[in-house]
Amino acid sequence: MSMGFREWIIPQEKKFFRLLVEESESVVKAAEEANAFFCGTDGFEKSAARMKQIEHDCDGVVHQIFEQLNKTFITPMDQEDITSLAQLMDDVVDASYDAVTRATLYGLKKRPDEMKLLSGKLLGASNEIHRAVSNLEGFKFAEVNKCIRNITRLEDESKGILNAGLVRLFKEKDPIGIMKTKEVYDLLTLAIDKSEDVSCILSDISVKHR
Repeated sequence: MSMGFREWIIPQEKKFFRLLVEESESVVKAAEEANAFFCGTDGFEKSAARMKQIEHDCDGVVHQIFEQLNKTFITPMDQEDITSLAQLMDDVVDASYDAVTRATLYGLKKRPDEMKLLSGKLLGASNEIHRAVSNLEGFKFAEVNKCIRNITRLEDESKGILNAGLVRLFKEKDPIGIMKTKEVYDLLTLAIDKSEDVSCILSDISVKHR
């Protein structure tokens, strides 16, 4: 089926593309805030407050997506794919929010280099998510697939960074400090892993619309 005929026969519900792009912007905002926080360019309380607002705004967009799905019979992509994409992007925001919040609650003054590097990888993956989602409208899957490959690369690179950080962490003498720092590492890693999950859904959508 030619792309022109597909676009003619499938109703283009632009509201879904718009809402998904809006949610992907929240993914980037959360990652930017987390990166600034872990790189030490802003204070704990201000970052935590901004992250809470970003997380709240993202939840609102997800609610709108689900509400529209319940009202729409024919969608431009499978309803299950739209649902999964919205949920997984929300998971990325939630994990980013949890990493900053937990570090704030623990008063984690020391932010190791590996933590800064991981937040940078998260920001990179989040930007790729936004670019990929922005290219869903019009089915520009060549661009989407480039973003998918970049997310996979960033996720792979994050594994080595995490391992190096854990090796250094476990040489420290404070067991409570180790536990707190490892939990923040785990949450940052979870956010990156969820970014990889987003790329898997994007890959599925790409295959279905070839």
